[in-house]
Amino acid sequence: MPMPTPCADLALIRQLLGIAEVRTVLELRGVACLPLELCPQPRKSCCVSRGFGRPVASLAELKQAIASYGATAAAKLRRDRQVAQTMQVFITTNRFHPQEPQYDNSEQ
Repeated sequence: MPMPTPCADLALIRQLLGIAEVRTVLELRGVACLPLELCPQPRKSCCVSRGFGRPVASLAELKQAIASYGATAAAKLRRDRQVAQTMQVFITTNRFHPQEPQYDNSEQ
């Protein structure tokens, strides 16, 4: 017994889920919605961002983390054969503990 072919109403899908899901349905039906990039454009930025699982207690620990993340960013740049013009470091305290003193700053 053959499976029935689903014929979802595209207007209803767009109303309920959005245009991205309409494109997904069309792609599944064999209609190309986005062109295939054979040569993707090079990145214009590189970001390495992490949060700590616990409070950072010392300046030495913070410096070590910044150095480690900087090395990871440099590896990404080398992998993509790119160079950096600037580097910016953001430091923010845990916003989920508003009762503690808050700090938010960056340096370039």
